[in-house]
Amino acid sequence: MRDEETTVLTVNRTSIFDPTLGGVNTFGFFHCILIRTITSNGMLTENMTLFDIPLLAFVIQILIMVSITHVLIAALKPLGQPRIVAEILGGFLLGPSGIAGIQLVPEVSNLGSVLFQGRYFVMIDSFANLGIIYFFFLVGLGTDAIAIKRAGRTACLIASVNFVVPFITAIAMSSYYFADKEFTYSHHILPAFISSMSSAPILSRILANTKLLHTEVGQFATSTSTFSNAYSWAFFAFFCSITNKKIYHPQPIGSLPSSPTWAILLVIVMAAIFTTFCLLVVRPAISWLARQTMDAEAPSTTHQSIVLGGVLIASLVSDAIGIHPVFGAFIYGLAIPDSPLSSTVIDNVDSFVHTWMLPIFFCAIGLKSNIYTLIQASLDITSEIYKIAAIYIISSVMKFVATAIVGLVYMMSMPEGLCLGFLANTKGFFEMLVLYIAMDRALITTEVLTMMVLITVAITIIVSPMVSMLQMPWKQRQFVYKRRNLQKSKPDTELRMLACIHAVRNVPSIIGLLAASNPTKRSPIFVYALHLMELTGRATNMLIVHNMNPKGGQNQRRTRGQAQSETIISAFESYEQHAGGVSVQPITAMSPYTSMNEDICAIAGDKHVSLIILPFHKEQSLGGGLEVTNPSIRSLNERVLAYAPCTVGILIDRGLGGTAKFAMAGHHVARHVAVIFLGGVDDREALAYAWRMASHPGISLTVLRLIPGEMTNSRVISKSEKHETSQHEVRIINVEAEREQQLDDDFVNEFRLNNARDETVVYMEKVINNSEETMEAVRSIDSIHDLFIVGKGNRKMTILTDVLDEISVSQELGPIGDFLASSELGRVVSVLVLHYNVEGSSSFQIFSSAVVAPVIKSPKHKSTSSLNQVHQPSTHSWDSNVDWDARV
Repeated sequence: MRDEETTVLTVNRTSIFDPTLGGVNTFGFFHCILIRTITSNGMLTENMTLFDIPLLAFVIQILIMVSITHVLIAALKPLGQPRIVAEILGGFLLGPSGIAGIQLVPEVSNLGSVLFQGRYFVMIDSFANLGIIYFFFLVGLGTDAIAIKRAGRTACLIASVNFVVPFITAIAMSSYYFADKEFTYSHHILPAFISSMSSAPILSRILANTKLLHTEVGQFATSTSTFSNAYSWAFFAFFCSITNKKIYHPQPIGSLPSSPTWAILLVIVMAAIFTTFCLLVVRPAISWLARQTMDAEAPSTTHQSIVLGGVLIASLVSDAIGIHPVFGAFIYGLAIPDSPLSSTVIDNVDSFVHTWMLPIFFCAIGLKSNIYTLIQASLDITSEIYKIAAIYIISSVMKFVATAIVGLVYMMSMPEGLCLGFLANTKGFFEMLVLYIAMDRALITTEVLTMMVLITVAITIIVSPMVSMLQMPWKQRQFVYKRRNLQKSKPDTELRMLACIHAVRNVPSIIGLLAASNPTKRSPIFVYALHLMELTGRATNMLIVHNMNPKGGQNQRRTRGQAQSETIISAFESYEQHAGGVSVQPITAMSPYTSMNEDICAIAGDKHVSLIILPFHKEQSLGGGLEVTNPSIRSLNERVLAYAPCTVGILIDRGLGGTAKFAMAGHHVARHVAVIFLGGVDDREALAYAWRMASHPGISLTVLRLIPGEMTNSRVISKSEKHETSQHEVRIINVEAEREQQLDDDFVNEFRLNNARDETVVYMEKVINNSEETMEAVRSIDSIHDLFIVGKGNRKMTILTDVLDEISVSQELGPIGDFLASSELGRVVSVLVLHYNVEGSSSFQIFSSAVVAPVIKSPKHKSTSSLNQVHQPSTHSWDSNVDWDARV
């Protein structure tokens, strides 16, 4: 023993995996690891290599495991697969099924004997166990126990069907297939338990990625997972107690009997006592500890250490009871109340656990698996592998069918019911933990472990694409016939807006714009204040609808992002209280920038919004120019412009938010607004929004209409059409242009007729012949104006804007909007650029591609020629070289 670093002893009740043996699990053996295994004599010892130094070898192993796992995560992310798929595949890639099974030279059995020596596996296993303990502590910490009460009877029924149907199916099949054999956990209990479970964290990730989180299907699935988790944890405690071999040989305690049945019952009772203790003693104690940090800027490291140390104590108690340590960590996390202390613990621990610890846990599973031994065992057609696989697969199919039927009973459509069935089969961390424990306790062989892990991964892989495919038909129908614009929303009706906010700095400009939009009881504005938070790390996509007056706010968990959301909510709440006619509903959406536009469009369609406000991706610098804050915001804005089911406005704040504090206090703020009108649906949207502002007592509105002169060719032709348009197509384009011209005239006439007696509204017309005159006309508007509202345009080019198109830097603003935001204007102004996507997106539009403009009924008013009152403005100093036709 002194000369050997490991020795093998023959026993009858335990098993061990040795990576140096190619991953083959051998029953009846375990390795005794001497203390010298984790120490060394130093690098100067003769014939020493890097892997002869235990700590250095362990660090190298961790780096290899984490690196490969994160490479796979990045590779599978575009496919929409959950992170756990990459982590499990990373474990297989590093195990005997992959790199560890590669033979380098004849003298060395395989690469695993070099990278993952058996004497060092105890360190990997210990680190993996520690990682899974802290992971399930974080799961408990993030679980809302009250959600079980809110879920309702329907969710309870669906969860019961999800758990009971596959469990009974698996038990029945096991009893049939293995009727001639005695009861075993691998044949009877394990397939039934694994097939009945669902993974709530993975389910939330899939729902968010497929944009079903706030749909009926998503709500059903989320509520169901709450009860499913409760059932799973209850059965997990029972499973751990009946598979603990020590319980079958209990020591007598006083006069208590020593039978296994009595010991199992005692374990369950002690688990209930431990849970009660955590809820009645630990929870108040942590609440008191959290109150001590309320006045501090951040909880101290001492308080955080106490909480994290409690995880190990709870795990130790759970293990001493006879249940796995993970159970104690989860119950302890569940008992900790929401507070800044718990939020700080999450911020500090979450990233480390998911970046470094979890990959090692899944690699440990991969090291214990071996596809080659599974293939060898499957060569025997009578192998039990086929029977166990059939039990697992058929019970999962029965779970899918039963859940879909329940969905149909509750009046879901067929695609929605099928989606619910697929989501019910989502697998993840809990299932891997059960298999890990089963392997550790010698309940299953390497072949069974490998087979069940592969089936679990396969089920999880197919869930996301199947749900995405099934949801397309009803998502398309959801947005058909719901396209809205400002022209249809009259000034004396309610306006529904979706204000997107990336950071607190966006709030003043949004409130400033709302204050100028003339919200009154007669023409109210309902605002959905959407706080957009970028999804980072392993955080789950989420949509949160906030209460404007939350109770017990000091006890709510506040991460950094949530603290920012609370600041935003507070600002809008203050404005709502002082401003009449404004209702605000705060919402927080967490998703990656690449799919954030889907959240915005989905909410806009679901809430019947007429206007989406997006902050520009640049902000004003100290010198007055614009600096890029986040390039991802620009791409987001472009996608929203292309796919939104309503009008979209991009807001460039250059002083608009400076008066927000007066608006929040209920004071009217004087503001001079100008509209540049060239024609088209976007310009009509700009005029419609300014029309609503015109009734505000503090708003002075100037509308400048630029009319093409006789020398210009007003026909609208895109750049690519100049040399490719046939005579027939030219006639069609001219007809469309004439139709747009008529719509412009009718809408302008209606606006002028309704504001003829308003002295604060000035209407101007200017005849121009080229882009230079267009720029000169815009520059000539009085510098007193601090907000310009313009249309983006329809990506077509005329001689009036061709130069502006060529020098445009931000195409999403259109030629006029980009000119107003640039230094070419010669002064600093805030700009709101509006765009109504007439053609729409294929995702939201099913009409013929020949339809390029909405059919809008012409207002029943007289033409411009009937309004012959001409008033020259006396309060504005226009350029004397410009000929203006001012009509009010």
